[in-house]
Amino acid sequence: EITLDLLLQHRSGLPDANNTYWFDGRLVEDPLLEFTVEEIVDVANWLYPDLLFEPGTDYNYTDTGFNILARVVENVSGTEFQAFLEHEILQPLGLTSTFAPRNHEEPSISTYMLIDGVRTDRSTWNPSVEYGCGSLIATLEDLMKMAHAIFMTTDLLDDTTQALMMEPISPGFDVYGRGCNYVEGLGWGHDGTMWGALSTARVDTASGLRLAAVMNCQYEDERLLDTTFAIRSTLGLLKH
Repeated sequence: EITLDLLLQHRSGLPDANNTYWFDGRLVEDPLLEFTVEEIVDVANWLYPDLLFEPGTDYNYTDTGFNILARVVENVSGTEFQAFLEHEILQPLGLTSTFAPRNHEEPSISTYMLIDGVRTDRSTWNPSVEYGCGSLIATLEDLMKMAHAIFMTTDLLDDTTQALMMEPISPGFDVYGRGCNYVEGLGWGHDGTMWGALSTARVDTASGLRLAAVMNCQYEDERLLDTTFAIRSTLGLLKH
């Protein structure tokens, strides 16, 4: 049985269909192509007919699971996911420079990446494939405000929920809790990648120090990991 809790922990056994050549290839051809959650799940079922493992027995980071969680939020709240984020999170926290885009028209940074060896402007694309698992547009200042509010105050989450979120459960690239992960020396938060860009926001809950960064990166190959380590190393130096 796949539960909401297992989806939050990335221990559901579902594959990560979003970050495959099936979607990437289509977005290279048409960056404004839109996908629904149901279409993403259908592709996941086609690419991976079976679960990767029995639910709760292992860890596999999957954006597809968070696509499903976004649809659950819509079904329970009776409102679209972006509107829910705006009314329940962004506005109450005063994050006036953060947007939950519905299409490609929201303001964002300029991003570039190599496609077939050619530097290509990827600033404009439809973020629907990242529905529920990212696709927020924010300034660095708002990223730090958001991280502080989520991890250091009870403005958004009560103490019990906050503790559950930061309970270290799933070993992976980093230690994962529920919807966030812990990086040694930098603290709790999350990284994010989209076409041509990487961002991170972290909070050292012991000291309250907040760190946020964004930079261009080559998406979906070994250079993405190189960029991730570089940005974390830089933040570590800034912290100390």
